[in-house]
Amino acid sequence: RDDLTLFLEERLTDVEFLVEDGTHPPKVVKAHKMMLAIRNEVFESMFYGNLPEKGQVRITDLHPDGFLTFIKYLYTRKATFVDVQQALHTRTAAQKYMESMLVEVCDRFILKEIKSTNVCIVLDYGVKYGKIANFDGIIDKIVAEKSHEVLTSEAFIAASSESVVRILKTPGLTISECEMIKHVYNWAFARRKQEPDKPTIPTLQQIMRPFLPELRFLTLTAKQFVENPTLWQVLTPSQAMAVLINILKPGSVLLPQVICRSTKSRTGEDYGMKNACPWCGRQPVQYW
Repeated sequence: RDDLTLFLEERLTDVEFLVEDGTHPPKVVKAHKMMLAIRNEVFESMFYGNLPEKGQVRITDLHPDGFLTFIKYLYTRKATFVDVQQALHTRTAAQKYMESMLVEVCDRFILKEIKSTNVCIVLDYGVKYGKIANFDGIIDKIVAEKSHEVLTSEAFIAASSESVVRILKTPGLTISECEMIKHVYNWAFARRKQEPDKPTIPTLQQIMRPFLPELRFLTLTAKQFVENPTLWQVLTPSQAMAVLINILKPGSVLLPQVICRSTKSRTGEDYGMKNACPWCGRQPVQYW
């Protein structure tokens, strides 16, 4: 029998791991101390050091699937992943147990497979664990070039608020501000539905608050602002009034501190062009 077969069949195992991160169903993983110690220095110290681990080993900071894939790698020196999420979970385990070669394997897979439908999963991983600087370039490229696909993905709706802010800060987004605000509103509305016992509008506005410094309301026309964010009630009445007045007459009233002051469009379209109608954004007809 090869090493992996012994592991999968749980034959002659002498150590048991209980892996539970509090979010996913716990998993019991049985293995062989000697094999793990031979392949990994952390396990060598754990099982054969001055204070060897005895009894069941409980792990609370790793995803069960990631830990299992990591253990399989120690038996085979090979790693296969079904998707980016599994590679990320395995990467966390590899980092914890200082298995640098496996971290590199995970990184290569992630860089190859990252795309608009899963980039938010990678962003969330970075929010939780950090240490993803080597992914920043490809993340920015995907988010900028495929903004619409990213913002309409299931992964975006499930993303953390920190990841949403990270997307809003990405330079060169290829999407209009009106569409951007709509997608962020959809994200907030989905979050609001998870708290049905709380009042609808105040809860929605509270969820939206972290994004207000990044949403460029002043680049909208008055018509766009009234028919979209104002109608959705993502701002309080006083905030909405202050923004609308500033769209119609820039600088005429003081904006709330939380509101973004940028008048520069993300896509290069300039709704604030000289002589343009502040209500609809149209240019006056030129007669010659």
